[in-house]
Amino acid sequence: MVTGDSISMLSEALMTPAPLHIADPGGLGPRHRAVADSLFAAGLAAPLGGPPPPPRAALDETARVAAEIRARGWA
Repeated sequence: MVTGDSISMLSEALMTPAPLHIADPGGLGPRHRAVADSLFAAGLAAPLGGPPPPPRAALDETARVAAEIRARGWA
């Protein structure tokens, strides 16, 4: 469980395979609300108190981006 007021915490939590529940401490700004809503819509997270999200693999966006850079010959 992480609070939705930290994009960094959300990103770090997605790097684990653990189910992610997002707590709204109240007053999430539009950017933070949009990120949380997109994670809910993608099935990557669930609101705190709701049913758990489906199982998922840990996300490794750093490796994905690095592979794309290599594939494009930029490194």
